[in-house]
Amino acid sequence: MSVYKTRRRIRGNNGSYHTVYEETSTDQVKHTDGTTAAGHIDSRVSSSSGAHGFRYNSGTDALEVYNESTGQWVQAVSSVGGATVGNVSNISTLPGNGSVYVKWTDPEDGGGQISATWGGTLLVRKTGSTPENRMDGTIVVDSKVRNAYAESYFCDTGLTNGTVYYYKFFPYTTSNAYTNSPENAFTATPAASALNDVPWPYIKTISDNGLGADFWDIGDIKTILIHGPVGSSSFTNLSVSAFILSFSHNTAKEGDNRIHFQIGKINGVSVGLCDGMYGEIVSNYSAFNMNMSDSNAGGWENSAMRKTLLGNSNTPSSPLAMSLMSALPSDLRGVMKAVTKYTDNTGGSADASSYVTSTVEYLSLPSEYEVYGLRYLANSAEQTMQEQYEYYKTGNSKIAYHHSETSRSVAQWLRSPTAQHDELFCSVYNDGRAMSDSASVSRAIRPIFYV
Repeated sequence: MSVYKTRRRIRGNNGSYHTVYEETSTDQVKHTDGTTAAGHIDSRVSSSSGAHGFRYNSGTDALEVYNESTGQWVQAVSSVGGATVGNVSNISTLPGNGSVYVKWTDPEDGGGQISATWGGTLLVRKTGSTPENRMDGTIVVDSKVRNAYAESYFCDTGLTNGTVYYYKFFPYTTSNAYTNSPENAFTATPAASALNDVPWPYIKTISDNGLGADFWDIGDIKTILIHGPVGSSSFTNLSVSAFILSFSHNTAKEGDNRIHFQIGKINGVSVGLCDGMYGEIVSNYSAFNMNMSDSNAGGWENSAMRKTLLGNSNTPSSPLAMSLMSALPSDLRGVMKAVTKYTDNTGGSADASSYVTSTVEYLSLPSEYEVYGLRYLANSAEQTMQEQYEYYKTGNSKIAYHHSETSRSVAQWLRSPTAQHDELFCSVYNDGRAMSDSASVSRAIRPIFYV
């Protein structure tokens, strides 16, 4: 029989050091009844009485020292593995539907007289109470890449909504010395968070981390109140829902981590915002027309609709007076993000690819291609820089109704100038067909914004 001795040097609770030898063998010893006899470490050190004043507690995965003055076993200050690293930091959690999202910063390597090199971080979950040690609960992740979850969240799934879960991090060294600190503990409670039930800052946090599609669906709604003068019209606490068009739409050109919303719906009916001059030719900037005259010169970028009515000449933090942006709720304006959109920004009657350039938008109108996924009347180069919105790609209706007469269908503006005529912009006709209208006509608007 081959016998091996493992030497362990352990510091006891009184500060003194002890050397313990554990014996193991490569052969199994059998009792007369055929059962296997336990080795020295199992029969002595792992027993409740221990050996030589030491014992291994499998429940806590720790070596313990017997305190003769109190008659109690206490965990040794350190065991094989030596010094430990510090605590994790910047713990952040988000409750999900049957899940918990967590991110954190791993500790640095330890210094001082005894060095400690970070080897990984365990995250342990438990119900009822905080995990006392790394064996006390379910290990949900063993991260061995430093700061793998410092920027992006780890998702713990398969949980029960409404249940409080107790978590604790256990960073460890390359020598398997584990840090056990109350500062590494936290609780989280998963919950189904309907879009309409959470505040805009929470929605922004989800979007910032690219998690929108994990929490909500295309078409989900969030009710807002539009209040104040918009051009020559005025809205008084108009309750209308914005709905999700897409998550991280056309990211290569428009930017990542943005949820695209469109206004709006009322009681589930798709509506367009209309002024009191709907359908009329109006030669002033205060109507819901694209320009004051029948011209698309200057394209989308220089249109009165973009700069004045929607308010893109300013920003959400300093909105233009009497613009739609200024009538949006302040908590929404506080989270609106800029998006780079490509449109024909020259206008006229030429179908020139050089006319399609970028603008920075906070509150915009959809383009022809973003709605239809096909080019009908717009500059043919727009489609090369745009993507159809997922909401419309899945077959949702393009028809909208008057916001104050929800049985009356209306034509709605699109931001694309037509490439065939110098006085027209593209529109969605009241039966959903792709059409165009003279720039000075008042039509419904269904603005899009980005969070």
